[in-house]
Parts: sequence; structure tokens; C-alpha cells
Amino acid sequence: MNNNKEKTIDCELWGVQQGEDIIGYKECRRFIGSLYEVLLKEMIEEGCELCAMFFVQLTERECDLCERNYISFFVRNKYPKLCVKLSEKAILAESVAKTETYCGGTQCLEILYEMLLILERYKDLDWLLHKLFLIAAYVSENLIKAKSRFILTKIYCKFGNYLLRQGQTMRKAMDYFMKALELSRCELWLAGDLSPNSPNSTLHDYVAVQLTKTLIAISKTIDEPLEGRSLIRKTFLLLAETDYMRYGLLFVEAILLEVHYLMDIEKYMNAMALLQYLEKHLFTIYGVDNIRITCTLLIQKGRCYEKLKERRKALMKFNECRLLALRYKFNDIAGKAYLEIGKIYEKYTKNHDEAAYCYHESLKHFASTSDKNKAGKYALARLKAREVFPALMHNIKNSNFNRISFCKLYDWKNCAIPLIDKPSISAYFIGEDEEIPLFDEMFEETDDDYQNIIPTNDTILRSDGSVIIKDTTLFRYLSHFVRNPKIPYIM
Repeated sequence: MNNNKEKTIDCELWGVQQGEDIIGYKECRRFIGSLYEVLLKEMIEEGCELCAMFFVQLTERECDLCERNYISFFVRNKYPKLCVKLSEKAILAESVAKTETYCGGTQCLEILYEMLLILERYKDLDWLLHKLFLIAAYVSENLIKAKSRFILTKIYCKFGNYLLRQGQTMRKAMDYFMKALELSRCELWLAGDLSPNSPNSTLHDYVAVQLTKTLIAISKTIDEPLEGRSLIRKTFLLLAETDYMRYGLLFVEAILLEVHYLMDIEKYMNAMALLQYLEKHLFTIYGVDNIRITCTLLIQKGRCYEKLKERRKALMKFNECRLLALRYKFNDIAGKAYLEIGKIYEKYTKNHDEAAYCYHESLKHFASTSDKNKAGKYALARLKAREVFPALMHNIKNSNFNRISFCKLYDWKNCAIPLIDKPSISAYFIGEDEEIPLFDEMFEETDDDYQNIIPTNDTILRSDGSVIIKDTTLFRYLSHFVRNPKIPYIM
């Protein structure tokens, strides 16, 4: 007895009209049989052995991901038309690649690029897009010919951008951008769809900028200063190949990272020279309208002043950064500024009430960000330990023969009663001739007060604290201090 039932067609899934006649042997076979098996047969019948091999690998990978619950569906069930479309393009790509002409290789890469563009629209097929990028990169290694270099460069750029978005494979992204840079050098190709915001820019400039961003991102994860500096030097060379005036923000960011590594290897004078260069030319040359960059510049300059033992200037820079961050509600930068101010008060004063206040404020600002920086917690714990350690050791030594010391230790341990009284706030001296600003002078302004002393679109803050009206922008105030002869040169 024949138990086979007539197989029905899901018209909605395939996008077929109810009354439409399906014509053709291939189309009928795709509806009736198992889709993956049918597509594999078509590849073998067309003599596309490479396509068939990659197709089998992809289906095995899909089954493995489904078994591990990394994906929740098979592509053949959710996107059958996409499966057919991609398989047809793959067969066509291998067929034209077998022609012994330059155009064959070019057309093959163009078809692969079209497949990548199609898959990019499906966010739930990210695993398949990754595998297709790997296949395209593998195939393109054997198709590098004069007329196919342009589309090959675009494939490498697409793959590099994809890896960069993943965040875990920045080194591989750098390798593919390097390949694209070599192919695009001395060419006048346009970026086109790779750069929707500026499609008329050259492909070489686009690749150089993307590679620069990748190198900067990698350098931020490196602890070794020499390795980090080598990457930053590469970014300078890359930007020199482009119209670096258009990418001033990247150039400034690279210089600030160079300053960071110079300070790590204790070349503070070189770091200060770079910071002074940035302070003079931040807006006038590079046109960087970015307040976060300005805040980073102030923090780095404050750190450099502190290392050069000019702590009063360091405090002033940190305070400028703090006020600017509060004005524009950059909580992460405000937290860093409070942290740096607290470190100076802790390190160079006897009583630590001011440092504790700064650390508490940094925790408040970090708590409102996604960063949840733990540096403030560690600094506050270190400060508490330093405050209590002398009294703790004194009471431990005297506890054997002095019952008062023993009772203090007992109350401290079991009742959380402090061993020492809270220190008072007064003026302190950092060195023989340098006085740290009074704590009240640094933090006496309220939320309304600091808005009045921050430069706005039409005001500028002098070194003596006065405000003058000037037709300038917020970002010109750094260069204003250099150009104005009435203000003393403080470097």
C-alpha cells in the first residue's frame, strides 16, 4: 500500500501566487524534494565542485550550530528563496571564474560581492555572512588580476569592517585593511557604497582611515608602551597619505595616545611638547570641534604637570576639565577629573578629607555611566587604609599592657567605631615654595556658579578668573591663551 501523500507547497513562504503555474524541472524539484539535497545536485550537475564542497561545509556547520542552540532555525525553513538565490549566484560565479580571461575573475568577484551585500540585510544570519566572507577571501587569493583589483579591494574592506564590528578580531581586520591598502595605493577608485556619507572620496583614503581607526582601537588594548607607540607611528604615516586636515579628530586622538605612551616611558618633556603643540593648533589647524577631546587634553596635561612636579598647574588643569565635564554632563570624564584631583590631595597633603571627598564624587559620577569604573573604589579604600594604619599599629602594640588601646581595638572591630577622629581642613604645602590651593577655593562653586565661568560661544575665561566677551567658540579658548599677549605664558 502506498502511504506517500501528495506534498503541498507553502505559497506564502515561496512567494508564489495560488493560481500561478510553476514551469520547469528545476523549480518543481526544489518544491518537492529536500531543498539542500536538490541544490547540491544542481551544483554537481553544473560541474561546480568547489561550490558543492563549500555548500556541504556550510550545511554541516549549520547543523552543528543548531545542535548547540547557537541558532534557532535552518535557513532552508525560514529563507528558502534566499537559499536558491545564493546557490544560483554561487554556480554562476564558479562558472565565469573558469573562463580563461581577465573578465572571468572580475565577474566572479563581483558576484561574490553581490552575495555579501544581500546577506548583510539579514541580521539573524550573521554566522553565514562570516563564513561567506571567509570563502570570498579564500577564492579571491587565486583571482588577483589587473582588472579585478578594485572589487577585490572592496571585498577586503567589507570583511575588515565586519571583523571590526565584532570587536574580538581586530588584528584580523587590520590584516585585511592592510591588503586593501596595498591594492588601492596610487589608484583613483571611488569609495562608492562603502562610504555613504562621502561616496566621492577615494577608496584609498577610506581604507587608510579605517585602518587608522583599527590601529587606534588596538593600541588602546596594549599595555606595552613600545608596541603601542609603533602602532601610533603607523597611524601618522597612514594619515599622511590622506588629506589629514579632513581627519583632524583621528590625528588628535593619535597624538594623545602618543602622549600617553611617552608618559609611560617617563619622557615627560617630550609629552609636554606634544601637548603644547596640540593646545596651539587644536582648532586653528585641525578644526576639531570636540569637547571630549578638549577634556582629554586637559587631563593629560595635568598628569604631565604632576609628573614634572608642577602640582599647582596640574590641579588647575584638572579643575578646568572638571568644570567643562560638569557643564556638558560628561559624567565619565568628571569622574576621572575628581579622581586625579583626589590623588594629588592624598599624595601631597597630611590630612585626607579633601581626597576622600573627591573619591566619593568620582564614584557618584561613575555610577551614572555604563563604565562603573572601579578606580575610585580602590583609591578610597587605599586612602582609608592609609589613614587608619598608624592608629591601628599603635593600638595593637599597646593592647598587651594598655586596656584603653585594647578596648579601642575591640570597638573598632566589633562596633565599627573609628580609631581616629575626622581630620580638619586647612591649607597644606606640597613643597618648600609651592602651596596647594585651598580646598574651599577649588570646590566652592555650585551647579549654577560653574556655568558662569565656563567659556561659551561668546565668552572666554582669562587666567585671573575674569570673563570677557569675544566672538569665538568654546574650542578657541586654548589657542586664545597662546595668542593673547596680556596673559602670561605659563609653560
